[in-house]
Parts: sequence; structure tokens; C-alpha cells
Amino acid sequence: SERSRMTSAELVIDSGESLAELLDQTEAVEAYAASLSFGGLIAKDDNTTTFFGSGVEVPKMYDVLPQTDKIVVDGRFPEKGEEGFCVLGSGLAKNIGAVVGDLVVLMANTIHGQVNAVDAEVSGIVKTGIPIVDEGLLISDMKIAIDARSLMNPPTGVANYLITAINQISEAYPACVLY
Repeated sequence: SERSRMTSAELVIDSGESLAELLDQTEAVEAYAASLSFGGLIAKDDNTTTFFGSGVEVPKMYDVLPQTDKIVVDGRFPEKGEEGFCVLGSGLAKNIGAVVGDLVVLMANTIHGQVNAVDAEVSGIVKTGIPIVDEGLLISDMKIAIDARSLMNPPTGVANYLITAINQISEAYPACVLY
């Protein structure tokens, strides 16, 4: 059939909504949360450095990654309904001198090739156990990532999905990233 000859990207990248509908209908998918990758510069006072990270659907993130709070060394991840917050890797926080409660400025390239800046409050500091990751990691709510990239809300065709599946793969890899 025509569908069987399509690549995986052609099957799932119609729009974010159709992918969410597909995931809702897939029995093996236990939980999923949209994430939007972005990166750029982060500044606090006179300190500026690069970051990489994701904006995530905060309420759903805990279903996909229930152990998330175990990597927090100070503060917390944002709660459902909170916007304008970010969590920093411990090395990134140290490099710019940020602590929980500080306001940081995130600068990212928009989808239009311009630079946009958004403010975010640091709600937590995390330590992943991988120092090079901790030096650049930033996790924000989805609104911060959308605003930084100047995207329409909700993102369609640009979101990744963190997925927990209830099958043999999930036993080896509890959270899979689908691109």
C-alpha cells in the first residue's frame, strides 16, 4: 500500500495534533509529552554563555519521566500551570552565577532568522551526573521555548515527543525521544 512505502517521518510529521492523536490511539504508549528543542545565549547580570535545552509540557512531563525530581539539587521543577520558569544544569548555573529565584535572559534565534529575548525565573538547579551536559542544560516550560523561537502556539510539526511505551523497548529505555 501507499502508506507502507512511506518513511517514518512522512507518517508522523503531518502536524503536532495528528501525532498526538496517533499517540493517544497507540495501545503501547503509556504516556507522552511534547518538547521543543532550542538553544542560544543565557545571561545574568554581566555573565553570558551558551545553553541548549527543551521547552516541555510540564504537566505531562512527570508522567513520562517520573524520576525527574531526583536530579534536582536545589529548588524544583515548575508545577502544572506555572509559566516563565526554567531549570538549569548545575554547571550552567555556576558559570553565570545563577541561583533559584534569579531572573535570567534567554536569547535564541527565531524561525524567521532574527534574535529574540525572553525572561525566565530559575526555579531549580539539576545535576544529571554528566558534567558536560550540566554545563549547558536548560529545561523550561513550553511557553518559554515558543516565545524564544517566536512560534505560533501550539507548535505543529516542530515538537518532539518524549514517549514512555509499555513494551520491551521501554524496559531498556524508559523514555524514548521520537523525532
